[in-house]
Amino acid sequence: MSIIKRLEEINIDKISETIRDRQKIKNELNTLTAQGKLSGTILMLLPVFLGIVIYFLNKEYILPLFTTSIGLAMVVSSVVSELFGFLFIRKIINIDM
Repeated sequence: MSIIKRLEEINIDKISETIRDRQKIKNELNTLTAQGKLSGTILMLLPVFLGIVIYFLNKEYILPLFTTSIGLAMVVSSVVSELFGFLFIRKIINIDM
């Protein structure tokens, strides 16, 4: 009977060790994906922030983007590019465990 009890203890120890290892890996993965999410957010907001700064510093530089057809096409293409970049970064970051 004591051999069976000892085997159960060893088995429980291995299971608990495996659970701890998996939790450790999951925590490390969450840390790395949080860093990627922050990088993606910064990259998404940077063009908008710079556009606002340029608008307040010198409106003449930024107004052609919104008043000409070529400027509007550039704005639309940049928004589409930003969206694709956001989706691409999100796809890279989302890891199923």
